[in-house]
Amino acid sequence: MKVLIAEDNPALAAVLEFNLAKVGAEVTWAADGQTAIEELQRTAFDLVITDYQMPGATGVEVLEAARADGPNTTTPAILLTARELELDVAALRERLGLAAALPKPFSPREVVELSQRLATQRTPQPHA
Repeated sequence: MKVLIAEDNPALAAVLEFNLAKVGAEVTWAADGQTAIEELQRTAFDLVITDYQMPGATGVEVLEAARADGPNTTTPAILLTARELELDVAALRERLGLAAALPKPFSPREVVELSQRLATQRTPQPHA
């Protein structure tokens, strides 16, 4: 399973990467939204995990760019946010194919379990 983590908090990204790597995931980390967009344009992923609030671009902007063009137009995505109550998650699910929105703080185990479920529920994309 090839996963992009877009998260500007290095400690949180490291926790996610550590837990996903334990179940065999190959993780790429983008420390800001613009870097995440660039990764999504050049590499096919099985899953995108993105923070909502980041420098460079929000998680929503990252997913909009991924859905517009490139190898990740249908890649499942999980949005991590401290602003869940401010977001219209149902609209984001419909518009961006968002698989889940998890409020911070969240359980890394929950993210791993959800990631594994999402990865097994879809047809793998060719990897660049």
